[in-house]
Amino acid sequence: MKKILLVMLLTVATYASGVKALSAGSFNKVINSGKPVLVKYWASWCGPCRELEPKYEAVAKKYGKKIIFTKLNVDKYKSIARSNAVSSIPTIILYHNGKEVDRVLSSVSKEYLDEWSRNILKYFNIK
Repeated sequence: MKKILLVMLLTVATYASGVKALSAGSFNKVINSGKPVLVKYWASWCGPCRELEPKYEAVAKKYGKKIIFTKLNVDKYKSIARSNAVSSIPTIILYHNGKEVDRVLSSVSKEYLDEWSRNILKYFNIK
């Protein structure tokens, strides 16, 4: 019972922000989900990544029912970052049906992320 409760609490903590941490096992499944997926490539030592985090999470809370917001640690999953041509962080890549549609390099403002999310919804005709 205690083990189940701990797993439930950890799951709630992971999804409370609306941003799902990806792994090697979940990456392809998520980006092929049929919904627009944003993957933020980051590392814990990266200052601009830490600066971007609260802005990304705020926008995820606003649009997370229509766009899947995720993040991938490049130190843990170097091969995924390399295979997606991520050479600097933070990088956010928009995927749809497993294909890259757009990308943003470096830390950007919350307003930029908000506008980009609105444009994603328009592009994919999501109400």
